[in-house]
Amino acid sequence: MSAKVNLLNKSGAPSRGDLNLNSFEMSVVADDHSGLTDGQRFLVDFFEGKTGGKRFACRDDLDPAEIIKYLPYITIFELDINDEGMVNDLKVRLFGTAMSDFYGEWTGRVVKNDIGADSLKQTFPDSFNRILAMTSFLLEKRMPIILESEQVSDDRPYWQVKNLAIPFSQSGSDIDMMFMYVELTN
Repeated sequence: MSAKVNLLNKSGAPSRGDLNLNSFEMSVVADDHSGLTDGQRFLVDFFEGKTGGKRFACRDDLDPAEIIKYLPYITIFELDINDEGMVNDLKVRLFGTAMSDFYGEWTGRVVKNDIGADSLKQTFPDSFNRILAMTSFLLEKRMPIILESEQVSDDRPYWQVKNLAIPFSQSGSDIDMMFMYVELTN
């Protein structure tokens, strides 16, 4: 992996200090994929193979049969980006079964502007902050991003999380979706 970063950006996403998470780190996926897990490496290579590195991946590049092993751990977010390039909201378009088993069902829900008692912000505030930070960082860097944290949340301190986020674009150049693969280890 490339050098770790702590500065998330000026988009209103919380800083690492604000997150108060143990070993919360994000980095851009380096050309050398040696620091990736096997699953992360497969997915990065999969989408690079689809695009030839000439454009962002898009939903049409995603054939579920080709990544069936990873589908339970996949989330696809539709991004609502304002004119300044900041995230207004994220809508969950696909939430894998393993993710639903762990966090509850989120398909069809929004993340940032959901103010209900069962919102992600209320039920899993650390995950909420990590998703916003990761999305902001992905938009800033315009490259696949890795996020690692030593614990999922205060009430699940024995779970570690490793996320891979890949920018998606219907136009090939404007990021409007985020593909996210999650590895949870206990």
